[in-house]
Amino acid sequence: KVLADTKYITEVHLANNGIFPDGAKEIGIALANKKYLEVLNLRRNDIGKEGISELEKCLTVSRIKELDLSGNRIGDEGCRVVVKSLIDKPKLVISALNLSDN
Repeated sequence: KVLADTKYITEVHLANNGIFPDGAKEIGIALANKKYLEVLNLRRNDIGKEGISELEKCLTVSRIKELDLSGNRIGDEGCRVVVKSLIDKPKLVISALNLSDN
């Protein structure tokens, strides 16, 4: 609820919180219109391929500069989804991207 109610959120750090796919979907929905989001750290939350679909929406509208989705079991397809959502933004400058251990 806090994420959804905060208009100008720029950083979200929720590493190692046991978010899983359902939690990732809720976070994705809450961040879907957060165009000022620059840092998203969801490292080691086992969000899986199912959870990455909702997160994709927030990646397409945000100004992400640092993204850590390592250790989330999103697999090759999930990594492709993430990279495609970032590549489709030609003016975006990524300074850190971590998709390891997926």
